[in-house]
Amino acid sequence: MNFNKDIIRTPENTIIAGVCGAISGMLGINPKIIRIVFVIFTMLTAILPGVFFYLFLMLFIPRKVNPQNPPQEDL
Repeated sequence: MNFNKDIIRTPENTIIAGVCGAISGMLGINPKIIRIVFVIFTMLTAILPGVFFYLFLMLFIPRKVNPQNPPQEDL
């Protein structure tokens, strides 16, 4: 397994928010495997803990910033 330290959500590897894609990029494995494991985890934990865990990761895993299209700041 190729372990990469950087964990970043990229728009190329996103279905909902890119959390599973970011984890798969960090671990160097297929994102479909991470998504299947996450769905099984969510079903086995009565759905809410899995959803809260996903939302937690979505807030703390940074998104890849496109230098040609930086995010807009609210004034």
